[in-house]
Amino acid sequence: MSRLLVAFVAAAGISIAGPALLGPANWTVAGHSQLVSSIPGAGQVVPDPPRELRLVFSEPLEPSYSSIDLLDGTGRSILLAAGSPDPHDPRTLVVPVPGMSDGAYSVTWRAMSAADGHQTSGFFTFGVGTVTLPAGLAGIGNDAAGNLHGGHDTNQAVTEVLARFIGDIGLMLALGLAVFAWAVVQPVTGRPPRRLALGQIIGLVAAGAGAVWVGVVVGSAPGLDPAAYLTGSRTGELLVGRLVVAACGGLLASFLLLRGRTTAAIAAGGIAGLVGVSLVALGGHAAAFTAPAPLAAVVVHLLAGSIWLAGVIALAGISLLRPRPRGASLGRIVPRFTALALVSVALVGLTGIYSAWVETGDLTPFETPYATALAIKVALFIVALALGAMNFIAGGRASRLTGGFGPRVGVEALFGVAVVIATANLVSGSPPSAERPIAIAEAPSSVNPAIPLGFEIQPGRPGPNRYWGSIPAASATAVAVELRLQRLDRDVGVSRIALQPVAGAAGTSGRADTSGSIVRFAVDGGLLPSDSSWDATIVVTGADGSERGRQRFTFALDAA
Repeated sequence: MSRLLVAFVAAAGISIAGPALLGPANWTVAGHSQLVSSIPGAGQVVPDPPRELRLVFSEPLEPSYSSIDLLDGTGRSILLAAGSPDPHDPRTLVVPVPGMSDGAYSVTWRAMSAADGHQTSGFFTFGVGTVTLPAGLAGIGNDAAGNLHGGHDTNQAVTEVLARFIGDIGLMLALGLAVFAWAVVQPVTGRPPRRLALGQIIGLVAAGAGAVWVGVVVGSAPGLDPAAYLTGSRTGELLVGRLVVAACGGLLASFLLLRGRTTAAIAAGGIAGLVGVSLVALGGHAAAFTAPAPLAAVVVHLLAGSIWLAGVIALAGISLLRPRPRGASLGRIVPRFTALALVSVALVGLTGIYSAWVETGDLTPFETPYATALAIKVALFIVALALGAMNFIAGGRASRLTGGFGPRVGVEALFGVAVVIATANLVSGSPPSAERPIAIAEAPSSVNPAIPLGFEIQPGRPGPNRYWGSIPAASATAVAVELRLQRLDRDVGVSRIALQPVAGAAGTSGRADTSGSIVRFAVDGGLLPSDSSWDATIVVTGADGSERGRQRFTFALDAA
């Protein structure tokens, strides 16, 4: 029977997670709603007044909570709380503007991600006509990307993590205890104990309370109303859905348990937990991806984690509490649970690595607080896994070296709970992948330049894009960097665009010198149409006008 359990859980997990783990990861970027590019661009001076502003973000936008304020150079308000998402691209905020005269203008933007419900904000400046803007490229960076709680104060951050932990672990217990009862305890004792059903009901009460608490905390941010947030945003509606599922599942399970139908009560609690855990996945960062694979990986991650965590907690309860369920022999229960946990832990590890990869873009460096917190979660999981392996080797027996089985599995359960807390912390954070543009390959016919250059575009899809150039820091003194852009599938001439240095811009994917010390240049460069192909040349000139280096790159955009 243990082999059948392993085969069943493995087949179910692989059937869902397999396509995710094998598929590509770079459909889009995620991490709250970070400003990626705009038209006009940050720091750009356009010759003619624009008819509309277009701001591109890294995640789909909540229409009711995403807008801009437009001010002229004297500070006079031209537009307040204006703009709406493009019907064809929910990541793009479109703002029609009235006739504008020559001068400098500033845009203050606010965005709420429809994926995770978090807010971001920022500003940038641009000019119209003959005007000189301050040096630099205001607004090019996104400080929130890579942070744990960008825009949150400490109290709000801690409270939100606690609320998410309570809600998430309640749903995980409701689901995992059902699987533990059906697959581990019932075949040994003949019927599942009432305590497991009671544990599910307590978990569903916690899940409902946690969902309401998260809604109140997030909805109480400046400029928001909790009631309006819960009913007028996608993430708020998901929280309401979790509350309804937890309440209905808990009431039904309680009614069935009072009628003596323990098995049916556990099934009701398990179904409620399954639906609730799926809603948790829909309210996270993975929901921002345009392809389903990252979301599928998170669903499997939560399902497998629920089975492992709830089983460990239940096993600790059986070991430590008295009296044990009739016929509940640890010598028979532990091997059955070990078979189940073996596959569950493997799926947790595989899907966790995949999710970390698509959210951060790189598993190795710890450049941001988010990546550091992710490493802490992994470390906690490894410790819990090591304790589980120790318990597996010892079975249900005591050991002189490690003590009794009950305390050992209790410590494993505590580390499992710590992993859930770390996960709740990450859900409140912003993965740094939104800062990483897409590297463009060198043109096949390009000669190797004396100065190694890099070229990237962001976000790398039809519409407004930001162009990035990078050169070694040793060659970046007193130079000008120009992008010469030519469309290959249509004769529209060559655009010459000056790139501006960006201070403190982290991460690069293009060519650089061997030391990795580079200087990055950027500009928002206009609309790129779909089904177009381009030749881009980065040209570096010195202060005397002499050319220091050049490098050609080619790329194309399809309709997606």
